[in-house]
Amino acid sequence: MSRPVVAFVAMLCIGALISPFVPVGPLVFWSVLLAAAVLVGGATRGRSVESTSPGQGAFLCDSCKYNDARYCSRPERPNATACPDYKTRGR
Repeated sequence: MSRPVVAFVAMLCIGALISPFVPVGPLVFWSVLLAAAVLVGGATRGRSVESTSPGQGAFLCDSCKYNDARYCSRPERPNATACPDYKTRGR
């Protein structure tokens, strides 16, 4: 699953656990929690890929500074489409 989906589901699960102890009505509680879950899920989007990544469908490893087994041990290599360590190779 993607990181935004995991964050969204985690917020809803936490809400389900604490909902019996909240002093406001269920409609207010779940409305606020749903809005917060959407914001948290949206805030995690795009953090795993550097903004200068190549166009869609291209593998990041092809233009990455660390595209060598000696420097990168990620299991996605050499076909990664998202990577927190991606750096553009210098020309």
